[in-house]
Amino acid sequence: MKNIFLLTLLLTLCFSCKKKEEICNTGIIGTWQLIEAIRDPGDGSGTWQPVTSAKTITFASGGHVSSNGKLCTMSSDADGPTHGTYSDIEKYIVGDDCTSWKIQYELDGNTLVLRFPCIEACAMRFRKI
Repeated sequence: MKNIFLLTLLLTLCFSCKKKEEICNTGIIGTWQLIEAIRDPGDGSGTWQPVTSAKTITFASGGHVSSNGKLCTMSSDADGPTHGTYSDIEKYIVGDDCTSWKIQYELDGNTLVLRFPCIEACAMRFRKI
C-alpha cells in the first residue's frame, strides 16, 4: 500500500510540473519555390497569376529564414541573398532589409502564402521543393 501511494505521488509530480515549451510546426522548415503572385490595383480585380522564377525561401530551425531574392519586396527576382527571422507561433517573417514591419505567412500543406503589408491585396505563393 505504501509503494502504491509513493508511485502515485511520483507520477503526479512528474506530470504536473511541465516546462512551458514553444510549439514548433516543422512543416515550414525547408525550401519553397515561388509559383504565383497577386497584386491588386486597388479595385478588387487582382487574381493569382503564375510566376516563372528561380526565387526560393528557406526556413531553418531556430527561427532563421533566407532567400536568394529580396524578402521584403514583391519582386520575383533571384537577385541576391537576404536573411531574416520568423516566428512559427505568430506566423510572421521579419527580413533584415525591412525590420520595421512584418510579412505574415500561412501554411496550407505544400503551399506557403506570404502576405505583405499593403493596402490592396499583395501576396506570393510558394510550393515546397
